[in-house]
Amino acid sequence: MKTLPANLILEKNKIASPNPWLVLLDITLTDNTKFYLVNNTEDITFNSQVYTAVPFQVEPTKQSGTGEIPTVTLRVSNVTRLMQGYLEATSGGVDSTVLVRVVNAALLTENYSELEMTFNILSTDTDAYWVTFTLGMPNPLRKRFPLYRYIAEHCNWQFLARECNYAGWKANTAYNSTTPHYVIETATDSNKHRYKCTTSGTSGATEPATWPTSGTVVDGTVVWTEDGTQLCKRTLDDCRGLQNTERFGGFPGMGGGNVRFA
Repeated sequence: MKTLPANLILEKNKIASPNPWLVLLDITLTDNTKFYLVNNTEDITFNSQVYTAVPFQVEPTKQSGTGEIPTVTLRVSNVTRLMQGYLEATSGGVDSTVLVRVVNAALLTENYSELEMTFNILSTDTDAYWVTFTLGMPNPLRKRFPLYRYIAEHCNWQFLARECNYAGWKANTAYNSTTPHYVIETATDSNKHRYKCTTSGTSGATEPATWPTSGTVVDGTVVWTEDGTQLCKRTLDDCRGLQNTERFGGFPGMGGGNVRFA
């Protein structure tokens, strides 16, 4: 049973009142971007935070008798495209949080902890008029299990990622100081292999028409060698060639592809 402050109970029990009850939204995206919205005709300040007046609708909780986890539909006006760019950058805001709070416009200093609900964003849809969020709790049956694919001779890690942590390369800015470059040097080959990076290391890796005299090709996940082949194809053989098997992200102990029964 919820326990509300006396002033809120008195206001709630009035037959008519000039003071509206407002719904506030605290939307926190996965990149920590925050939106503070109020379904009102003007902005308000609550707990020293300004809430921007934006039209939105909160539908009642959907329930069924088939064992589904209840969800809430939230629609936020998308006429100004206020949120769409942020959502596109965070995979639709999935796994972000939305705190829904009901307050009274004349009693903003009261304690509203009993009138707060926190949801996770399960899915997002947009059109020219609305951003539609499906809110609820994460369904454990939708989570990937097991977490990784267990393949004998294929690495789960992206090359040069934190888990891979291949240390056989070092920075070299002699070729072009405006782009990241690297020189790969292995213990079995004293010759330095040359690579050139595509735009700031973020675009797709493609073999250039002519190779430079120094520098590297590193696009974040793929490194190309001088003859146009990938330095690491995330196989066990490539990892052995780079002497980095202690960080190999596969499971060689599983052996070949024969069917096994436990």
